Amino acid sequence: MKTFVLNEKEISMTTEWNELSLGQYINFMKLNERREKEEMVQDFYLLSLMEVLCKVDENELDDLSLAEYQENLEAMKFLLDTPTVEDTDVIEIDGVKYCLPQKFDSLSAGEYISIKTLQSRYENNIEGLPYLVAVILRPLKEEQVDAETGEKVYIQEKFDTKNLQWRADLFNDKLQISKIMTAIGFFFNGNKS
Repeated sequence: MKTFVLNEKEISMTTEWNELSLGQYINFMKLNERREKEEMVQDFYLLSLMEVLCKVDENELDDLSLAEYQENLEAMKFLLDTPTVEDTDVIEIDGVKYCLPQKFDSLSAGEYISIKTLQSRYENNIEGLPYLVAVILRPLKEEQVDAETGEKVYIQEKFDTKNLQWRADLFNDKLQISKIMTAIGFFFNGNKS
């Protein structure tokens, strides 16, 4: 994380894949989609990308000096690297442990219908990603050890849509994309790979 001051405001900029939140990832993907649809000057794209990494509004970095702009561009080079993926079934956010289903091919009817409903509601899965992740990533209810195999077994709280919006907002802001990248593949290609 890189911190700098602009117009008397301290701004933090993501400088590593493992710092990138789900919301930043979504905005990054939307910016890339926009770039494909319309002609965008390279420096305008880079400044827009910098705004995504800083979680600031459009045009909020316009007052950067050219030297600060160049320095921030250097810090953005991590985007050229392959993302680091942490393959984990338990993720802790604000002291609460969340877990993924151990088998994606055994979703409940409620989970499946919610996922299909959300996918039909959003033009593409990127827009609905926080909600889709909120369906499958739920609080850890219990952790057990399989007596036969010795493997850890994670049991999620029962699926319920009442906290879906709250979890989607939390994940959008605080869930590191590197911890959920494998599960996101489920929504784009149908399996956890």
